[in-house]
Amino acid sequence: MSSNSHSNHPLYAFLQSGPSRHHADPEISAARVEGTSPAEDADSEKIGADRVLNKHLISLLTTVQAHSSQLDQMVKHLNSLVRRVESVESIFSDGQEQIHQSVAEFRSDTEKIALQTADRINLTLQPTLKMFTDSLSTTNRQLEAVRSQVEQQNNTKDNQGLLLAKLEKDIHYLTIQANGLEPRLVAEKNEYLQRMSAIQKLRSSSRSKEQFEKSFTCHHNSHNGQGEISEKTVIRHSSAINMGRWREGNSTETRLVT
Repeated sequence: MSSNSHSNHPLYAFLQSGPSRHHADPEISAARVEGTSPAEDADSEKIGADRVLNKHLISLLTTVQAHSSQLDQMVKHLNSLVRRVESVESIFSDGQEQIHQSVAEFRSDTEKIALQTADRINLTLQPTLKMFTDSLSTTNRQLEAVRSQVEQQNNTKDNQGLLLAKLEKDIHYLTIQANGLEPRLVAEKNEYLQRMSAIQKLRSSSRSKEQFEKSFTCHHNSHNGQGEISEKTVIRHSSAINMGRWREGNSTETRLVT
């Protein structure tokens, strides 16, 4: 709303014409007052109230007109702000399109660079990767060989453990047998000692007999050769018997020792 619209309003024109319409000649008014009736007095009071109301309405319209002008200024300011916002929005939309375009270009450039880098890496690292793969294969084969050796060693240890267990069992059995043979060995040893003592007795007796025979031979030189040969034969026969017994004792001792 503008000031011209308020001034052209019918109510505003009526209110502006009200005071002129009610302002009469003072003389006519005085004549009316002098010869007034109660009804005329009521009309005059009503006219006075209408004047006060008209003044109040005029002040209200003036205030409304002032506010209307302020509102018009605010509308103009808002329109200016709207135009600025629209311009900023257009600028922003243009910038957004540029940003989208820049992002798309950057993405495509990045993809190209990534592909080129991947190709270069493949060309550069392919020999290294092949060498690394070959070394891994060699290492795996070596580890497999070591594992098989370890398994063989474990099997050997298991077999050795079984052999040791068997040997321990055999040793235990032989120990039991040896403990059982110990009384027999003691008995054979005692028997051997008895035989040795018997052999020693036989030796001592044979020596005494030889001495006796020598002395007997010396005192009987007068005997003939036949008698001397027979005596020597008897002596040799007894010596052979004693030596046979001594050899039998030695063989028994050797068996006991082994």
